[in-house]
Amino acid sequence: MHGSSESICNIGRSLVKNVLIVDNDLGFAFWLGRILDAAGYETLPAKGIGEALALLREVPVRIDVLMVLCSLPGANVFAAELRGSQRGLLKTIALIDQDDERSESMAAWDGWQIKPKLPDGIARKIFLSLVQSILTNGAAVPTT
Repeated sequence: MHGSSESICNIGRSLVKNVLIVDNDLGFAFWLGRILDAAGYETLPAKGIGEALALLREVPVRIDVLMVLCSLPGANVFAAELRGSQRGLLKTIALIDQDDERSESMAAWDGWQIKPKLPDGIARKIFLSLVQSILTNGAAVPTT
């Protein structure tokens, strides 16, 4: 996420897992990105679906995990299309705002997590554990 142009060029060429974070709250996306970067993941933040598509056109990489605010317009379609382009290997995590309700469409996601009102150490552990569980087990039990 914050790496040099060399590290951006190496995304997708190494065994490092790449995480695309799409959330209209860029502060949250960068907070989450810092957590995952510190754990050895490469992260790419985007403020919306259009920005994520432009980023993927600019830096064509394999995405291992997509974390997207599911209330963004087109989030479900974007996740399905990106999963198809990644030959079904993409893992998806729906981010849910505190005030949003979960729906039947949650079954299409590998995992989901309600965003914390105030990101703290506990939220940090929950999100890191969620990504690790998704990559290891293919699915995760969310924490409310």
